[in-house]
Amino acid sequence: TGASADQRAVMRNRLIGFVFQSFNLLPRLCALDNVALPLSYRGLRLPVARQHAEVQLRAVGLASQAGKRPAEMSGGQRQRVAIARALVTEPSLLVADEPTGSLDAQTGEQVLHLLLTLNQERGTTLLVVTHDAKVAHRLP
Repeated sequence: TGASADQRAVMRNRLIGFVFQSFNLLPRLCALDNVALPLSYRGLRLPVARQHAEVQLRAVGLASQAGKRPAEMSGGQRQRVAIARALVTEPSLLVADEPTGSLDAQTGEQVLHLLLTLNQERGTTLLVVTHDAKVAHRLP
């Protein structure tokens, strides 16, 4: 509670990944640069940040979409870019606000599977806000 705003921002960048319901991708940036953005706040040089971003885009199945801007992608693709951006910092905690809420059933299932895999394989703690009882029952 005694941390300054800057100190809190650094802690959020290092410990917590956020997946917003509305994606919050920057429209002027391609998927690769949207994912690399949190690493630039850490002071990583762009080529290094992009290498890490490429790894995360592959992890969410979107390596082929790296050069596309958000407006050129489907809602499911944008959600997966948002998840890749949240994961690029390798957070201990992933906070997701309705991560499947605006997706079709198949894409929602893919996103949920991805989140559960992160929890199981990386030990990432999930804090998911959802109104979908089916989603809630599948979370650990």
